[in-house]
This record gives sequence, structure tokens and C-alpha cells, in this order.
Amino acid sequence: MLLSNVVDKFNVPDNPMGHVKANSLAVSILLKQLGLEPVMHLRVIDRNLLALKSEIYGAKLFNIKEVLLVKGDLPEKDKLEIFNDSKLENVLEYLKSDDKIQDIKLGLPLTNYKLLTNLTLRRVESKADFFVTTQVSSIKEINEGIIKTVRKNNKELHCYYVVATDKNKDLLYKFGLIRNNKLLSFDEYLSMFEDFENYLDALILSSPLDVEYLYKLLIKYRKR
Repeated sequence: MLLSNVVDKFNVPDNPMGHVKANSLAVSILLKQLGLEPVMHLRVIDRNLLALKSEIYGAKLFNIKEVLLVKGDLPEKDKLEIFNDSKLENVLEYLKSDDKIQDIKLGLPLTNYKLLTNLTLRRVESKADFFVTTQVSSIKEINEGIIKTVRKNNKELHCYYVVATDKNKDLLYKFGLIRNNKLLSFDEYLSMFEDFENYLDALILSSPLDVEYLYKLLIKYRKR
């Protein structure tokens, strides 16, 4: 709720890294009840096509407008069953063929954003409405050809960015989310956000263990 007036939407992961959390549809519904706008994630690996479509039907009932399809990680210590090993593009095409959910925007992850390979091109030219990159550290990391291809196909490009602070830098470094413990200043963050704004449709921000810093940063960004 602290961030509700400074962000547009909230991403709702679906059992990230294979760790069991509350169902993403349930959390998305909770956010809607709080007057917030969710982007619901949906792990394909855990559900057959019927179950996937059922989840999206449920999302539609509560006016959840955006769903990101992800493959889904399996925890190494548990031997869990894989229910769906289909390519994400094929799953998305199956869902897009249903007229009942045409008004829901469906997205796909974009893990390879530095090179415009055939696989990347296939994904960008799929029927997805938007694409979400894994963590980037600057706009220069994203291949210019990918940005142009996304624009050419009238899609949206969203990027994930982690804000490092004194409170979370050790945790982020431990998990490989930052390369060193050097922190950016407020002004450096604001300048970087402006760089992103010229190329992206959305910047997905995360500041683990330090939501207050992110709030102060976004307050200043909104007032710039």
C-alpha cells in the first residue's frame, strides 16, 4: 500500500524459483480488492492447457487485465512432476485462439535480449502483447534490433530492474543480482530511469528488504 500512489501496477510472481507461495490468482484478486492493478504471472510447467485456460478465465472474472506466461523453475531438492513442457509460444497461441479471453493481454519473458537470434526473433514475432526481460542494469544492454522489432510488431517491452541499497546490497550480491557492492545515488537512479523511459513501455522495479527507499526514490521521480 505504501507504493500504491507511485507505481502503476504490481507484478505477482507464481511460485518464483519453485518456492511455494500463495496462488498468484488469489494474490491478484486481493490486489484488485485493495484497488490496485496486478500483472499476474502463470507457470506453464505446473498446469496442462485446460488448467491454464481455467486460471485465465478466473482472472477475467475479477477484471485482471494482464497475464505473464512463464515456464517455471523446479526446486532442485524436490522431484516434482512436469505437467506441461510445451513451448511458451505454442501455449500462448492456444490461449489466444479463445475469443472469450481476447481482451486479456498475454505476455512472454525475454531472457535473451542482448542478441537478436532466431529464437529471440521467433518470440518477439509471436502473438504476445508484451515481453518482459530478466534483470537489466542499463538500456545499453538491450539489443537495438530487438527494440525496433518489438516496435515494428506493435508490442510492448517491459524490463526488470533491481534497486540496490545499503539494506539489501549483501543479499542482492549473494544471489548474483548485482555485480558489486557499489551503490548508485538518488540522482544516478533518476537519470537511469529517464534513459529507460525513452525506450520502454514499463520498468519493473524491485528493492528487496527496502521498500521505503524505493518509495522515496519514486516520489522524487514522479515530481521531476
